[in-house]
Amino acid sequence: MQRTTILTAKMRDEFARLVHDGKKRYEVRTEPLDGAQAIRYVSALDGRELGMYRIGKAFRRNRDDDDALISLAAISPDDFHALFPRPEEGGPSVLWIAEILGPTTIEQLMEDER
Repeated sequence: MQRTTILTAKMRDEFARLVHDGKKRYEVRTEPLDGAQAIRYVSALDGRELGMYRIGKAFRRNRDDDDALISLAAISPDDFHALFPRPEEGGPSVLWIAEILGPTTIEQLMEDER
């Protein structure tokens, strides 16, 4: 038996387009992403499947350098702070980041595990 972990996460459609086009290469979240092999995006608007992507190295970052986090997230500062308010505004003091490696399928993930 093999264990493959796929996270499912809501995402705004316009951010999913950035991932699809290769412009957004890191996923930023408020919870750990380590241990997962892939992330499956569903539309925050209507739950549609937006794609599944293999994820690589995962790490955590403190909020002492939001400019670097915004750069990794590849979204506007306003969008970033709407999703992740500053700690002094009640937001998280730590964020987790994972590298987005490329599109994948369940079949490909299972094949890689062999």
